[in-house]
Amino acid sequence: MSSAGANAGSSLGNMVKDSAKVVGGLGDALRGNINSFADSAVDQTPKAHHNAVTGTTATTTTGTSGVVSRSAETGDETAAHGADKFKEGLDGLHAHGRR
Repeated sequence: MSSAGANAGSSLGNMVKDSAKVVGGLGDALRGNINSFADSAVDQTPKAHHNAVTGTTATTTTGTSGVVSRSAETGDETAAHGADKFKEGLDGLHAHGRR
């Protein structure tokens, strides 16, 4: 493939990747905001407050594994990461337009 053809293919690939970041970031931001709203609307129990403060949840299972602890990203954190990804994708698309 010629150098111009290789550059065009690489540029197109980067534009697709940056577009995916924009769409993914927008989706994460929307999901995070919805989750934050839902959490604030229904999570008024002391356990919910503890989970929000510590960022963890504990789920009891009926198998031999007992209690499973996992980290939980808050809706606000998800929204912030989505906004960052969205901006990163837009910045990449703007950079491709300047070439």
